[in-house]
Amino acid sequence: MKVAATISVILAVCVGCGDDCIETSGDLSDALSGASAGDTVRACAGRFEGAFEVPSGVTLRGAGAGETVLSGPDGDFSVRLRPSADESIDVRDLSVEWRSHAAVLAMGEGAVSMQSVVVEVHDGASTGLGIAAEGLSGLALTDVSVLGPVTRENPRDYPHFDGVAQWTTSAPAFGIVSVRVSGGVFEEVEVRGFSAGGVQLIDGVTSWVGGSICGNLETSLLVYGGQATLEAVEICDLFKADTGRLVAPTGVFVAEGASLSTTGLRVTGSEEGSVGVVHDRSSGSHDGLVVTGNLHRGVQVQHCEGSADAPSVSLRDVDLSRNGYAGLLAVEATGIVVDGATIDETVLRASVEADIGDGVQIVRCADPGVACETALAGIVLQDLRLANNGRVGLLVSANNDTASGVSVDGVTVSGEGAAFGALVQLADDAPGGWDSIAREGAVAANDPTFDGILETAGVVDPEFLPGQELSGGGLGAALGDLD
Repeated sequence: MKVAATISVILAVCVGCGDDCIETSGDLSDALSGASAGDTVRACAGRFEGAFEVPSGVTLRGAGAGETVLSGPDGDFSVRLRPSADESIDVRDLSVEWRSHAAVLAMGEGAVSMQSVVVEVHDGASTGLGIAAEGLSGLALTDVSVLGPVTRENPRDYPHFDGVAQWTTSAPAFGIVSVRVSGGVFEEVEVRGFSAGGVQLIDGVTSWVGGSICGNLETSLLVYGGQATLEAVEICDLFKADTGRLVAPTGVFVAEGASLSTTGLRVTGSEEGSVGVVHDRSSGSHDGLVVTGNLHRGVQVQHCEGSADAPSVSLRDVDLSRNGYAGLLAVEATGIVVDGATIDETVLRASVEADIGDGVQIVRCADPGVACETALAGIVLQDLRLANNGRVGLLVSANNDTASGVSVDGVTVSGEGAAFGALVQLADDAPGGWDSIAREGAVAANDPTFDGILETAGVVDPEFLPGQELSGGGLGAALGDLD
């Protein structure tokens, strides 16, 4: 009797389970409309046309990604999720196609879980967003792929727009947008092929393990406010379309007080030129970071405030080699601690007056001709290997102020030809430990001959950073009326 009772309960809450899964679009819509919290609705392999809403507390399950395909209509969402407080919605084992607005729209006070799901454009002609979430208590994405149509062969088909709303109504803009989601947990998530950026994490808390953000235009990952942690995530194939975009594509942009901590993050750029990681008025820690092949900068820290004891940005055991312009660039920033770094073969890139190719460049003021309030303070460079960088291994420019707020220990610079090893300019004094720097190769003879002033870098001002609009207006700023 106990076994029979258990079976009867399962049958009562699982619509379309067993051999009698749901086969038609109308039946699927009806089953979802009639489902209650705790129910499971199972769709057969096949194609289901329509806009489907999954009620709070309900599980929607397919026969597998690529087997069960939900395809939304033009002018509406494909799947809409509205979890109530203390309830969750679970979607798994299916694919979602979309034509406009968003493939999956999730808004509510509860949680959403998606597992083994593929989200992709409909015949390469979609506009809007892949997965869009706002206000959730949790967003768990496991083995999820969000695939847009942008490739190296067609970027000219997707021009630059000013403003989120114009972009989302004109092109497949972003793969994932998460706004004020307090418990994002991503595992093995792939985002590829979007015209305005891969992933936008706005004013929330997100943990991401495994997966990739590759082949997107503009900024692959924006963390705007809130907190995020990444582990073993790859960001790659940062290519630029020659369609009015003046700013290089960026792997990671952290802004507006956001905090980003990474372990084993890898950012690989492209021949067209890209920026690896930018911290702007934000904080972060990066352990085992690899940034390579970004010809417009490896890592840039600007307008960040901290101290040696409480760093704004810390880098430990990192490899910032084979980038362009600078491997690590700090401008108007304090509290930067680097403990263990290899920064080799920075490529010379044309700037305003000269070619720049520096392993590490520390600059007090972005404009050397204009006074700034920032002091060089709390900057620690420890156990650095700087080899064969195009112009100079390490440059500290104090803009006619003290450089004593910079300290070096265990730094080795080497290079051949006309390259310099370690230079300090426009400074009242030298950084702490400056005489301990080990110079090898031609730089040992070149450094004492330096008597000029080298051009330094300014801040990165992105042409388009959608975080401000999304932070203020939520998903409505991108998608309009969501009622």
